[in-house]
Formats: sequence, structure tokens, C-alpha cells
Amino acid sequence: MEQTMVRGPRSGWREDEIDQLWREIQRANASGQPLRSVFEEMGGRLGRKPNSVRNYYYMQLRGQEGDTLRRAQPFETFTEAEVRGLLKAVLRARAQGQSVRACVMALSQGDHARMLRYQNKYRSLLKKRPELVAEICRELEAEGVACESPIRPAGEDAAALRNQIAVKAGALGDPDVQRMLTGIDALMDRAIGNDPQVQGDRLRVRLDMALLRYDELSHAVGDMLLCCKEYLGQEDAVRTAALPAFLTSLSQHVSQTENALAK
Repeated sequence: MEQTMVRGPRSGWREDEIDQLWREIQRANASGQPLRSVFEEMGGRLGRKPNSVRNYYYMQLRGQEGDTLRRAQPFETFTEAEVRGLLKAVLRARAQGQSVRACVMALSQGDHARMLRYQNKYRSLLKKRPELVAEICRELEAEGVACESPIRPAGEDAAALRNQIAVKAGALGDPDVQRMLTGIDALMDRAIGNDPQVQGDRLRVRLDMALLRYDELSHAVGDMLLCCKEYLGQEDAVRTAALPAFLTSLSQHVSQTENALAK
């Protein structure tokens, strides 16, 4: 059966080619991949020049050929009401014995990307807005929900863990276990002290963590800069048509950069 041809400004596009291009654009929007790489990949796959693929895509966004190619949905940022709703839902679920992951998965209705977005936002709120977390806990308690704050005072978890170990070791009554715990206790005393080797190890770990964070942040900022350069490098006519797609892509890159900063 002969396939329907959709005429572009210079050459024909088959419907299956348009569908392929749309799927790749959606995938790039979801992953934060630069659109330039999609144009290059699709150009090689379809035997077209990347610039031709790019121009066709932006012409579609401008609406010169109707709704053949649907544009991606813009990236959604959290409103204050959504932030409070997310916190209340997760804290209520925790009070009912549900895990954070199970709660955000239910909220996202099985959408893995949205689940990760909810989970990352919740973790960021615990770190950056503890006063709001406390406020939501008080609201839930006023509603009769036994809400326990997920934010622990420094050292509280460690003290609880030590107590649990002491109880279990006493119940076992095994001398080998006692010797092992005595050795661990000595190592902890050494770590608490001013041992140069331990301090050096700590500094190396902190340096490694900082380098990992810098690497992730550097990649996020680099991708955002590349997105801006690609847009600014277009001709004026193409740039006007590309503005909605550029703003959508830019908002995604901004969110990725914020997530990298929050870690």
C-alpha cells in the first residue's frame, strides 16, 4: 500500500518518518538529551541532512502543516500547593507504614519518570525546607494522624543503633560477638580521636563526594549551555519557530541543574 506523503518545504515526509521523528523528540525531552543529537541521528537514519530534519521539525511547531507533529508538553514545576500536597501525602503514607517509594509510585500512577521527580522533590524538601516539613507534621497531627517527623536530630539514629546492637549482643551471649564489638568500639574511638590517617581518609572521601557532585553539576550546566547555543545559533526565522521548543527544553535543563545543586 502506498504511504501518504506529507509535503515539507523541500522534500516529502512519509507518515512513518514523522512518527519516528516524534518518538525521538519525546524521548529526548524525557531524558534531557539535546535536540541536535536527535536531528543528527534521524538525518542518518532517514538519509537526510540534520539541518533539513531540524528545519522540518521547527516548521511543524510553527504550524505550517497543521498538527502532524505534536509538540512536547512543557516541563511542570512544583507550585507551593503541590509541594504541600506532596509532603502531606508522603508523610500520611509513612504514618500508615507505607514506604516513601511506594507512596510516590502510587502518586505517579506508575509513571517512573514522575515517580523519580516526586521522590527527588521530597528528599530536597527534607534537606532544604525542614520548617515546612514540621508544619505539615503539625497539620497532620491536628487531623488525628500520628505523624512522626522524618528529620532526625543529629546523633539520634546512631544512639538508637548502638542500643539495638547492645541488646542483641547481650541476648546472644557469644564471646566472639563480644570481642568483635569490642574491636569495633576501639576503631570508633580511634576515628573520634585525632588520628591523622583517619582524618586523611575522611578528607579523601569528602573530596571524592565533592568531585562527583561537581561532575554531575558540570554536565547539567554544560547541557543547558549547549541548549542555549543551539537556539541562539539558528537563523532568525527558524529561531522564532523554535522558541516554544527551546523554552520547554530550557526548563528541563534548569530543573536538572537544580537537582544537581540539591544533592
